[in-house]
Amino acid sequence: MDYIFVPKKSNNSGFDMVIFERKADRSGYIVINIECRFSYPNKKTLLESNEILDKYKLMHNKYLMHVKYLRNRFRLESNSWEDGIFYDRSAVGKLKMTEDDIYLIFIVWRNIGKLNHDILNNKNIIIVKRENLEKIYTPSLVIRPHFYSKILEQLNNTLYEK
Repeated sequence: MDYIFVPKKSNNSGFDMVIFERKADRSGYIVINIECRFSYPNKKTLLESNEILDKYKLMHNKYLMHVKYLRNRFRLESNSWEDGIFYDRSAVGKLKMTEDDIYLIFIVWRNIGKLNHDILNNKNIIIVKRENLEKIYTPSLVIRPHFYSKILEQLNNTLYEK
């Protein structure tokens, strides 16, 4: 990992964490934007497709000035890559990324609604669901107890049964 940014509330650009990682072939970098979504105990909030797509579009637009992006041409012309205004000039631009190098990862500790085609077929959107997280995290690794509302509920039921 080459660069990692954890924003404070006062300078949050819309993501919980941003990681810039050098590609294995050393040809440039990728950027991984991590967004954590959770629900408090007894809340049934769903993460919906429109919320994911809105976040992805916001993220994508923030990087376009700093990366190479695919410009759609007229029907007779082929598509071509163009440099953003700050490509090779800003700190992010000097990392020589294209729009294909921008990823959004949702860490989701809540229920997820039905995901639409635009999300399921976008290789730059990765969703890690609660079921996957529960397999790799134990309660002792999670600092926020509301992530494990089921376990808390079981503990409370056991305590009150006595």
